[in-house]
Amino acid sequence: MKSILQSDDKFCFYCGGWATDRHHVIGGSHSNRVYCDEDGLVIRVCRRCHDKLHSSADLSHRLRALAQEKWEARSSAENPRAEWMKRYGRSYL
Repeated sequence: MKSILQSDDKFCFYCGGWATDRHHVIGGSHSNRVYCDEDGLVIRVCRRCHDKLHSSADLSHRLRALAQEKWEARSSAENPRAEWMKRYGRSYL
C-alpha cells in the first residue's frame, strides 16, 4: 500500500532531500513490517535522516504517534484505538 503519511516518495519526509531509503514506522518484528506495508505506515527518507530516526527515541516516537493518528482517522473500525493496539501492541498517543 502507498504511504498514508507521505504523498511524494521521491523526497525525504524530513528534509526534502533526495530519498534513498524506505523506513517502516513500526519496526522490530517481521510481522510489524508486514503490517506497516499493508497499512501504508512507511516513509521515504534520505540516509542522514534515516540514521537520525534510528538514533533518536523522541523522533521515532513522534513519527509513530503521527502514524497512529493518521491510521485511526482512516480506520472504519468501531474502536480504532483498540484495533491499533491489537495490531501493533501499544499506543503512541
